[in-house]
Amino acid sequence: MGVVSGVAEGVLEHAMRLMGTVPLLKGLYLDPTLVRRVLERVGSLIAEVDRRIAEMDIGALRMGDDMGYKKGPMISPRSPRRLVFPWRRRCAGIAHRHGLPFILHACGNLEPVMEDLIGHVGMDAKHSYEDSSCRLRRQRPGTGKG
Repeated sequence: MGVVSGVAEGVLEHAMRLMGTVPLLKGLYLDPTLVRRVLERVGSLIAEVDRRIAEMDIGALRMGDDMGYKKGPMISPRSPRRLVFPWRRRCAGIAHRHGLPFILHACGNLEPVMEDLIGHVGMDAKHSYEDSSCRLRRQRPGTGKG
């Protein structure tokens, strides 16, 4: 048993709160340099805080970053792969260097980016599976089948 800790929101959510969701989404097309700079600043702050948290006696490092709706991610998978996932990967690396699992809380259907989150980011677990957006298949004991 241990404390699961981390920054309250993730890179994308903090940037959306700073810029506003609609301005950030428009900025991806109209001013990508500004959006990249905001995400870099937010990401670097979160990574530093996560580094300090990981040095404490905790059981896991987590990041909360809602980025999806019931039907899929709220932005094209190309943008988070370039702008957000590198920061998540850095935070996952901090957790792993301290022998901690990295947990991502993210609502919505993230199926189009799930392999990126597992393989590239290094996410060890995901919290929040909503039946309306991502049904989990229950495996029948001893069969290997859902």
